[in-house]
Amino acid sequence: MRSMIRMAFNTLRSFWKVVLLMIIFFAITVFAYLLLNGYKASARRLFQTLNQDYLIVHETDTEAEFYGSRIPTQIGRDLQVMGCSQVVPVFHSTTGTLGRNFQFVMGVDLAQYQDVEQFEMLAGRALQVGDHERLAMVGRTLAEREDIAVGDVYQLRGRDFEVIGIFETRAFYDNDAWISLSSAQKLFGWGDDVSYYIIPDEGIVQPGCE
Repeated sequence: MRSMIRMAFNTLRSFWKVVLLMIIFFAITVFAYLLLNGYKASARRLFQTLNQDYLIVHETDTEAEFYGSRIPTQIGRDLQVMGCSQVVPVFHSTTGTLGRNFQFVMGVDLAQYQDVEQFEMLAGRALQVGDHERLAMVGRTLAEREDIAVGDVYQLRGRDFEVIGIFETRAFYDNDAWISLSSAQKLFGWGDDVSYYIIPDEGIVQPGCE
């Protein structure tokens, strides 16, 4: 045993630079892992505005609340057939280029979005059923950054939208412009597709299932 320990120390002494380099790489990997997990947890808290009694149904391997999910309306019909008491379609995507004219756009179901999205109106009014498709409400952060006021015209993908309200969620959605679902689908050329569906947590669909 002593001979083995002595040999190990001799090896470490001879190759201490290699051992040190391995320790540094291992430490960097662990630090990066912890940092990314912390960032992911913080981002989830930042984006979370949904009532915890609801679930989000989205495309696999995407972060639907943020970006990347696109699913057909057949999924919504399937959820209704399964017995979900409420199936709320939502569109969420981005437009523009990074660093210039970069915009987050949410398309909401005017009849149901206020049941599942938590926000406070700071000025003007919220979107409602019967509104024209070229009306929008913008988040507080976006309004402050772009100096937007109620009654202003704000462009999304080159189309003019009249701002009828400024809202606050105290989350990342304060960077969004919210428009009607149908308007968002037309604006991005998605047809009837949506980003995700919001359903009540009634035990019909289990969290994490695919």
